[in-house]
Amino acid sequence: MIRKTPQAIKELLVAESQAQQALAVVQKNFQEGKRLVDDRDRIRRVQTDKLQNFRFRDMAFRTFRNQALEQYGAFFDLAGRYVLLAAKAFAYEYNEREEVSEQVQRLFRERLLGTESAGDEGLQSVIARLDQSRQESDFVGRLQKLSLFDHCGAEFSLRKNLLGLAINPSEDSDAQQFEKNKAFRAFLESNVVQNLLDVPAFRQFASLDSDRDSGPALVLTFSTEVAGRTLFGQRRGTTFGAPANFDTCSNPKLFEFAILLEGLDNPSALGVDSTLIFAHFLPVGTSMLRAPDTGDCALRAVRSWAVVDQRIPGVSAAYRDAGGAILDSFDIPRLATSADLDIINRFPVTQAQIRLTENPVFQDDLAGWSAWNTQWLLAIPGRQFADPNDDVSLVRRKLLILIFDANESGNPRSPDENLGIDDIKLRFKAYGKPS
Repeated sequence: MIRKTPQAIKELLVAESQAQQALAVVQKNFQEGKRLVDDRDRIRRVQTDKLQNFRFRDMAFRTFRNQALEQYGAFFDLAGRYVLLAAKAFAYEYNEREEVSEQVQRLFRERLLGTESAGDEGLQSVIARLDQSRQESDFVGRLQKLSLFDHCGAEFSLRKNLLGLAINPSEDSDAQQFEKNKAFRAFLESNVVQNLLDVPAFRQFASLDSDRDSGPALVLTFSTEVAGRTLFGQRRGTTFGAPANFDTCSNPKLFEFAILLEGLDNPSALGVDSTLIFAHFLPVGTSMLRAPDTGDCALRAVRSWAVVDQRIPGVSAAYRDAGGAILDSFDIPRLATSADLDIINRFPVTQAQIRLTENPVFQDDLAGWSAWNTQWLLAIPGRQFADPNDDVSLVRRKLLILIFDANESGNPRSPDENLGIDDIKLRFKAYGKPS
């Protein structure tokens, strides 16, 4: 045992040295691991900052990109609606429904704004193709002033061409002339309504002014046509007169019109200082046009067009310079702030002329409307002749003065006195395609 002790002590010292060496290795590895953990945390912090920065930049990019796409989408939709409105206007003006229908189908498939080339794609190319079709088909040739344009327009009498009550001095006796005058004025009196604002078509299409339009009014409704008979669709002959001055092939559209009141020799009895009075002349029916086919006009199909005057919004003054030009940069979605594209323009009030001279006063409020329409509304509000506080009976009395004239005491004359309005005439200047 004593002999083995030195050897055991030596082995113990060697084992102790090996343990210390192993401990040193463990401590070194621990420090290395700690350094790696610290490096990892440092790298994570750096990468987290970078990643967060990238995320914010990506969010900003997506936000601005989405805003740009939203603006582009809004502009594209608005431009598409403008192109669609232009195409519909083209179809009606040139009576080319099939051509425009094909282009409209292409319009719904377009996804780009495009260029002005007709062979390209995009919204602009739709307009370019329509313009090219107009040039190739010589559509411009059909939009010319008709021969009656330079002769103060064509004149149409409601008394003769609509009612057949024209007087023929060489054939009618005094009694017959009196009865025709009486019948015409009775027709006008029967068309005096109690309140103009209660007329549905008037409320829908006219520009309303309660101070001017409320209360009694003279309201006449009639249809027109261009089909070889009188303008009002009556058979031609001695009773209703000659057919309309329009060629049945021309598809005439109004350029200017005048409303003439004949036989009112004393306008002061109405309390007006001018020969012009307020009136409403509204196309409230369906426009009719003959198909642009070749051959006999009478055999061509007659097309109906439901036409409305749709409001076209413009760029507000905030996005225009002092000269009115559109600025280079503006917020596209606010383009239509001045009006909604779904709003329909109401027809403005027009004027009727108490005819004391041969010079009619023409107006262009209905430019572009077909002379052939299934219903027109002509209204003369009576409130314009009365004081604002006058009751309904006084307003109606003013209308009767318009029809029957006034006596010395300022009251309406009796129908048997054979005085008052003799006729209401329409005078049209029109354009179309001469045959």
